[in-house]
Amino acid sequence: MPETDDTATQTKKGAATPPPSQTQTPPPVRAAVPPSYVWGKEPYPPEKGVPDLAETAAKHITDWVTGNGLSGTDVRVAKKKQDVFAFDIPITLQLTPTIIESRTAGQDKTGTFCNSKLEMQEKIAALKTQNLSNPKTVILAGEYLKKAPLLGWGSQQKFALKELNADYTCHEKCPKCKGKKQDKCGYCHGKGQTPCIECKGFGKTDCLRCLGLGELPGAGGTKIKCPECFGKKDAICRECRGLKYIQCPKCRGTKYVGCTECNKTGYVSLHNSVAFEAFTNMSISTANMPAEIRDLLEATGGETKLATEQHAAISMVMPDPESLDALTAAAAAAATPATTSPQTAGQPATQAAAHTPPQAELHYHVEIPYGTAEFSIGGKRYDAQLAGYQSCILHIDDFLDPQVKSGIAALQKIVKGPMATEALMKTAMKLRLVKDVFSHTGSMTKKKMLQHVKTLYPRGLSDKYARACVVFADQAIKSLTDKPRKVGAAVGTTIAAALAGAWFFAGLRGMALTPETPANEQMIYDFTLAGGLAVMAYFTVRFFGAGALKKVMSFQSADAGKQALPPGGMSGMLAAIMTLVIFFALALLMPERPAWL
Repeated sequence: MPETDDTATQTKKGAATPPPSQTQTPPPVRAAVPPSYVWGKEPYPPEKGVPDLAETAAKHITDWVTGNGLSGTDVRVAKKKQDVFAFDIPITLQLTPTIIESRTAGQDKTGTFCNSKLEMQEKIAALKTQNLSNPKTVILAGEYLKKAPLLGWGSQQKFALKELNADYTCHEKCPKCKGKKQDKCGYCHGKGQTPCIECKGFGKTDCLRCLGLGELPGAGGTKIKCPECFGKKDAICRECRGLKYIQCPKCRGTKYVGCTECNKTGYVSLHNSVAFEAFTNMSISTANMPAEIRDLLEATGGETKLATEQHAAISMVMPDPESLDALTAAAAAAATPATTSPQTAGQPATQAAAHTPPQAELHYHVEIPYGTAEFSIGGKRYDAQLAGYQSCILHIDDFLDPQVKSGIAALQKIVKGPMATEALMKTAMKLRLVKDVFSHTGSMTKKKMLQHVKTLYPRGLSDKYARACVVFADQAIKSLTDKPRKVGAAVGTTIAAALAGAWFFAGLRGMALTPETPANEQMIYDFTLAGGLAVMAYFTVRFFGAGALKKVMSFQSADAGKQALPPGGMSGMLAAIMTLVIFFALALLMPERPAWL
């Protein structure tokens, strides 16, 4: 049975006493991000119990060491101690009104009616103050936040409070007609008449009988004077009778028309629509926090992942409904509206604003378990710091390094020489870490492979050993497949050269293309074939390497997993380049050169 510290789990508010990690020498610190255990976008439900951090962390360690020289029975919890750190985080609430002004004709009484524009402005100003200090507004904002978890958690966020929106209306005399209900006619500019359309204001038009010629055809081809205009070519305008002006068709000569601004009512309605947006803000103070909680915050990058990755139990604390009347009366009696005061972590919410009148407050109640543990891994003791409901291991020595050292050393020996290759491969492939890296080498770059390893083993494996495993696995594969890849380069280049010769000299190109084919189309055909032959030669090298690697690893079972194609290396590049050189050399030597040459 493991030796276990039976210290009871405690709840600390404000960290009145030093946490257990501060009373003993902490283990060596390694800067690394705790493993991500995302279960969704919801914070950890408070109704769930506090897990046993040490036992949960032991399961994580078991997953990492299994297949890497140890098994689950080699991991035990020797000692453990944990507490729960609880603290309140106030939510700062700010309301920002947006006022939209509009104007309509007539005496509309939509919304709250005001006797004057000044009264309307005073009511809007009072509304801003009342809403900011009204406890019911705080309750309303809290209900919004409860419906959308994490809406108010983290940096400043905003949402609309439509229940606070208001409309105000007042009436004033029409600024255009000054309340007279009518205005000067805009068509005649208040004159009552306009220039005649027919004569353009000249009072005369061309004679309609002689069409402005002054003469008419007479007998025998002679010309006679027009009897209508007597040879003057024009006549009095029949529309205005020579007066040059006619009655305005819009106002009918009255000089006034009904005012379109007020719709002939003499008044306009001014509307002010007020819409409120709520801005929430909160921040976690690290003062008085245990070291484990501070490290958890730093490693996760802030309070957002603290919630989304469910490292903390978070609940919103709403004001007591029974005290709303007293709070409302106190807020109304205050000379100035109260604002939320800063509050340090662990400080009770009721003491944060002692210098202000009592008011409704919103705050988050957060609980984060933390503690220390001593694990026995493969017979050796390792101290660890733990925190969060996911039992994140914040600090622990590299317990995997001694276990994987033999496998990495075997890879290094394979790189140095071909002696006892199969025995060394068997030694290396006993480790799950080496097997995983070896099987993926060739399918991703060394940088991505290193990131993959650190994702699989976020704790226990040092950067030095992870990098050595990736580098030596890559070099071992290249060493084991060196000669087969050279053979593959020769075979691939030969096959590509034969196909290129058949294309140019066996009539295949003449069957696909004619001398009349445009040069750019010929280039597309030839260059596509050249690229395809180069790729074929390159992958021939990789396939030859894969065949040699399969023989070396024949000791593995059929369900060992798929091995990625080994990289082509320099042999693959030379095969592709030689294929292109041979292809274009043959293009120059053919009897009828391609049109693009």
